[in-house]
Amino acid sequence: MTTPLSLVRAGLARNAVAHAAAASGVAIAAMVLSGALLLGESLRQSLRSAATGRLGWVERMLLAEMPFRARLADGLPGRVAPVLVVRGSARVTGGPALGKVTVLGVDERFFGPDGPPAGWPGNGAWINPSLDSALAGQSTSLAITLGPSGGGPPRESLLGQAEDKSSPWVLAVSGTLSGAMARFNLSADIGPARVAVVPMERLQDRLSLPGRANALLSDGAPELDTLLASAVQPEDHGLVVRTPSTRTADAFAMLEKVPGNRRLEAFRRLPRHDATAAFGRDGTVTRERLEAYYSRERRFILVEGSGLYLPSSRVQAVERAAARLGLACSPTLVHLANSIALSGDPGRRIPYSVVAAVRPAPGLMLVPADLGDNGIALVDWKGSPLADAPIGSGIELLYFPVESGGAPREAPPAAFTLKARVPMQGVATDSSLAPEFPGITDRAEMGEWSAPFPIDLKRVSARDEAYWREYRAAPKAYIGWEAGRRLWAGRFGEATSVRVALPPGKDENGVVESFRAALRAELDAADSGLAFRDTRRLAMEAIANGSDFSGLYLGFSSFILVSALALAALLFRLGLERRAGEIGVLKAIGYRDGAVRNLYLAEGAVVALAGAACGALASMAYAPALLAYLAATWPDSSLGGVLKPSFDATLMAAGGFMAWLAGIVSILFAMRDLVKLQPLALLKGGGASLDSMRQSGRGAGWAWACAAAVAGAALAACSPMLPPGEPRSGGFFTAGLLFLTSGILALRAVLRTAGAWSLRAGGPLPLAMLAFRNAARRPARSLVTAGLLATATFLLVAVEAFRRQAHPPTDAGSLAVWAELEVPLVVDPRTSEGQAALLEQVERAWRDNPAEATRRREEAKSLLERVQLIPVRLAGEGEAGCLNLTRPDQPRVVAVASGQLSDADLPVAAREPGGEISLVSLLEQALPGAAPPAAGEASSLTWILKKAPGDLLSINPEGAQVRVAAALHDGPFPSELLVGEAAFLRLFPGAEGWRVVLARAAPADVPAVVSMLGTAWADKGAEVVPLADRVNKYLAVENSYLATFQALGGLGLVLGTAGLAVVLLRSMWERRGELALLSALGYRPGRVSWLVMLENGALLMAGLGMGAVCALLGVLPHGGVHQGSIPGLVVTLSACMATGMCAGAAAAMAARRVRLIEALRQEA
Repeated sequence: MTTPLSLVRAGLARNAVAHAAAASGVAIAAMVLSGALLLGESLRQSLRSAATGRLGWVERMLLAEMPFRARLADGLPGRVAPVLVVRGSARVTGGPALGKVTVLGVDERFFGPDGPPAGWPGNGAWINPSLDSALAGQSTSLAITLGPSGGGPPRESLLGQAEDKSSPWVLAVSGTLSGAMARFNLSADIGPARVAVVPMERLQDRLSLPGRANALLSDGAPELDTLLASAVQPEDHGLVVRTPSTRTADAFAMLEKVPGNRRLEAFRRLPRHDATAAFGRDGTVTRERLEAYYSRERRFILVEGSGLYLPSSRVQAVERAAARLGLACSPTLVHLANSIALSGDPGRRIPYSVVAAVRPAPGLMLVPADLGDNGIALVDWKGSPLADAPIGSGIELLYFPVESGGAPREAPPAAFTLKARVPMQGVATDSSLAPEFPGITDRAEMGEWSAPFPIDLKRVSARDEAYWREYRAAPKAYIGWEAGRRLWAGRFGEATSVRVALPPGKDENGVVESFRAALRAELDAADSGLAFRDTRRLAMEAIANGSDFSGLYLGFSSFILVSALALAALLFRLGLERRAGEIGVLKAIGYRDGAVRNLYLAEGAVVALAGAACGALASMAYAPALLAYLAATWPDSSLGGVLKPSFDATLMAAGGFMAWLAGIVSILFAMRDLVKLQPLALLKGGGASLDSMRQSGRGAGWAWACAAAVAGAALAACSPMLPPGEPRSGGFFTAGLLFLTSGILALRAVLRTAGAWSLRAGGPLPLAMLAFRNAARRPARSLVTAGLLATATFLLVAVEAFRRQAHPPTDAGSLAVWAELEVPLVVDPRTSEGQAALLEQVERAWRDNPAEATRRREEAKSLLERVQLIPVRLAGEGEAGCLNLTRPDQPRVVAVASGQLSDADLPVAAREPGGEISLVSLLEQALPGAAPPAAGEASSLTWILKKAPGDLLSINPEGAQVRVAAALHDGPFPSELLVGEAAFLRLFPGAEGWRVVLARAAPADVPAVVSMLGTAWADKGAEVVPLADRVNKYLAVENSYLATFQALGGLGLVLGTAGLAVVLLRSMWERRGELALLSALGYRPGRVSWLVMLENGALLMAGLGMGAVCALLGVLPHGGVHQGSIPGLVVTLSACMATGMCAGAAAAMAARRVRLIEALRQEA
């Protein structure tokens, strides 16, 4: 009994060869779909593996800006390792300096379960394989230049070091790390990190940070956060809490560092008042006497900052803690005045004196509370040159500003009115109002000062020295709190100390402990970075939120998909046409259209399933090939080092299932009208009834073609006026697409009229016209074939309009050079001091050859006269450009200072609504309380950060946000966000110096500028490159994607051409009677073969030629085809032409093998 199932089996068995050909199209589609899914999964798994490898045993991490107590790790659960992290550069003797080196001070806990390497700790540094490779494995010793460590005064402040003059730290290389922590990296970048590991104590000694760390690594034990909160002390927040007891201990700790016979001499470092109190009548020094003196005369708690200044958040926390206990407190801000002078009489002045701005509080300060904004109180001290100045006299303060980008220059005199005098007694004699500063407060004489700013010791008199010996840094003048904040407060802080009164009659130790507990409760751990982050989870989230490479490569493979499915549909359709008589028999014996359709659909579903299964398996070879191509075309080697194929059966099945469904849809499309024909037509073959076109509306077709051509020409003329970047490229692309539409419509109109062409005997033209008339006999099939080839060719060539390349400098005003430093500059390179330091470094690099050193210095000096240097602040470490495949949670942010860059330097591609003013002006408009405006490269915003103009963007774990105000196109900052400098300093108050320097230079000077800056800043780990090269490195990622699209699209085009070959061979089978008739009429076999070749060539040339010409019409006005792409395009189009011509040759050979009598008999 015949059943539908038996009919399906019979159809599969009898048409196995035809079905195998159709299944191949579905197999290709399944391979492409599964391969794209596997590629995305391979990238995700590779990035996860890289993230796991760089973290080792670490699950959670704490990374603070200010160093904290390393022993904070001791009471925490699980495995917790303290680490001191410093960025810097390294070099071997005679070799170039390497930037982006991370120096880790660690102990045994860092190495986790594997334990430290054999020979740990050794006498030097242990380097990881990446650093060893960068040093070419030839390093026996390493010279390391360390960057900022977060300890001590801000380096940009007056009391900070204006420039690090210390020599590089030379360490022997003890060995190369191996094991789980050999790949440890704090950065989330995919590239290998250069890491040097040294014993923690050695790094602490080098940085003068005894017992301090700035990072904790944890294995993620439970209750970690709770126990951390209970263990954190004020000192871990960068505070120093001094009490009478601790001040005594500090004084005697100083004595213990000095040999016994010099201890009394060392006590001279204390103010004479303090030292006298410590001495007994027998000449001995006792701790009890000094502590009793402090408890009596200095009865307060002193809270200072380890970084010299206290930010407002710390001051407010101290005030709230004191208020909890009902204690009075007084914040103080001190500064060193170069001169306190009587107005109108500059000869009467007090040199180099501490001036304090205080907010008076009961029991803490004998300063009038009504000094106001311009009042000053002078201290009455013996020998003061202003002792007889009457109340109401004008007093001028001369001082260096707190922050200076070059050599300190005195600020304009600050004018005050003398309103009071302070007797030199009690709290007024306390030198601790001024924070300790090595080189000044620890010197017994003013003549011994070693200050980081210029001083003229000739101005120091004997009476000044006498005051210093007696009272040290005790202030000689006081001004109002608000006046002091106006002069000296800033981004580093608003106070230098806060005093909290210890009430009389209460237990001092009890009050101190209560205050410390209250202060701990008021301090925000997150504000100090004292909070663990789930590093591993965040790394996985960054990968999950990164670029969707599965979707990206599905888009790249769209032509292969379309071509493969079209080929499958075409082959299945041709198979059905060959079986039209079979379908006619089924309909003649009573099968309805739906039953026939279901019967052949079931047969096609089995065919598609077999093809999908084979294609899914083939993706196991296709996906690794795609990975290899991606790594080969990536701009650097970072990606190739982490990419590894990953196979997932679920994804392969998903890709196969989607291809199977797409195959069924293609089959339905192929058979949509075949089963509707009448049985008689089907029994005759059915082919002639399947491809008819209406002959009406010929004029309308030409009208639409002309309209599309006119629209394309108009858009091509207007496109140069569009904004640069994607809008302009899109304009040219759309113009070319309109030209292509016009060409396809014109071809359609020609095919509709070609049947009426008259032929004349003789010459080659009639044969060509006959070939074209033959192509027009199946106008739909011919139009689809030529249109598919034209569209594919157009897109492959037209995407060249989107290929991007940085514009090289055109004149001396162009931004031409990029220099990025690991150790920041703290002297503005635009100043005379900064340029002098640069020239000194150039000369020092050639110190072994004095003559060459002099020549190089003169060349550099001449070059600096022609070049404009632009220092730029930089914070954050997360790469926000297209070289990063994950979404950074702390993107790199740069500051645009007023007057440094112009709108011409920052080409805008898109703005937020209403943002029509100058971009530089817009970035400077940071409203209080609102997220500051920012700008970024359009591609980075879209694909990496996934933001658009008008959106808010978080830039750090604490939740600080910026508002995306504009998107740039090929700007100088392809991987950074731009904000105004004022907003930058508010967002990153701890960021010191300039880590990026741009240079404007003439094209001819660019190599010399790169060489000069690279030589001068080598020890700072400077990476100096032409700016165009850096921008091109990021644009190369996008160009790599375009190249991938063209390569995969080219394969699709070749596959489409293979479909044309199938159509030709099928056409020869359908037209065997026609070809036999031509032979019977006297056409020689060669002429018949030429007829077939010309018919094939007409469609091939129409498709390829029309697509290429229309694409060039859209690309050439935009700048033409990139030279590097020409060979690939030529190869692709040549392969298509060769494939098509080979198909034509095969068809011609088939035509010559037609048996004349048999073909004529079948036609009859």
